[in-house]
Amino acid sequence: MGDKDIKEEFNVEEASRRAYEALMDRLRSLLAGDRTVRDRPVLPSVAEIPSDHPRFEVVMGTNTNQVTFLFRRQDLYLEAYQRGGSETWYEFREKNQKEHAVKGSEFLPFSGSYSGTHGLEENAANRDRSGRVMQGSFDRSRIPLGRYALRDAVNTLATSDAQNERARSLIVIIEMISESLRFEQIEIYILTNWYTGAIPTTELVVLENN
Repeated sequence: MGDKDIKEEFNVEEASRRAYEALMDRLRSLLAGDRTVRDRPVLPSVAEIPSDHPRFEVVMGTNTNQVTFLFRRQDLYLEAYQRGGSETWYEFREKNQKEHAVKGSEFLPFSGSYSGTHGLEENAANRDRSGRVMQGSFDRSRIPLGRYALRDAVNTLATSDAQNERARSLIVIIEMISESLRFEQIEIYILTNWYTGAIPTTELVVLENN
């Protein structure tokens, strides 16, 4: 992209709980501004972020695949992903968005928001024979988080063009990177359930919505 100065790599396949925690710590340190709250780094203001480096990358690999994820520094928002060996970025398309934020990208058929008809949860849902959404079939309270969920998400995004599979996998990426960076409670929950996997609690989903 040429517009970021932070890039971290993470091998999901063999990752221990400690390795995931170290990744979160490194990212927080790299992204932090000059302020801390309760000894934890706080994101810099928009004015403090270099205009020519507004993003950061996390490259995730498994035994067979690699995917690069592009995040905004100002709010940790996931903007796009790129499959290993490809130059194409797949970018979320927000409601009424016409211009690409990521140069040379292709729009995904949904936004990066969780809710709404154009959002991730509805697009991740199973559908009946008539194509109608089966309510609650793949909202966040049904999608587990953990090491194997992260591995499967990377493999799916590297290989699948199915709309619902991509949306489900992107929910996992957002929760395990963006939300985990934003909220200590979410990181602790993921670390506690790293090897077994667990669906987010109602309290964590409410936290994410704030």
